[in-house]
Amino acid sequence: MAAVVDAYGHPYGDAVSVRKPSGAILLDGAHVADTVQCVHCNGHFVMQRGSGITRGWCRNCSGMICGPGCLTCRPHEQQLDLAEKRGHR
Repeated sequence: MAAVVDAYGHPYGDAVSVRKPSGAILLDGAHVADTVQCVHCNGHFVMQRGSGITRGWCRNCSGMICGPGCLTCRPHEQQLDLAEKRGHR
């Protein structure tokens, strides 16, 4: 899928503004897009109109998830605890 650019050539021309953004993308000091943080993996993503990417909402954590890879409710703190336990074996 080709990147959509706005009139200034920025690659987030189809980005959707969100009500409570977790972060922002700035290019040359200009605000280009809002980002949302996944409650499970803590990754940031840009909501883009018509991208076809399936996002979701975790009812247990009350937050957005980045996609099918984060469907299982495993908050980031729990993932860190599991990684530490694996490292101690």
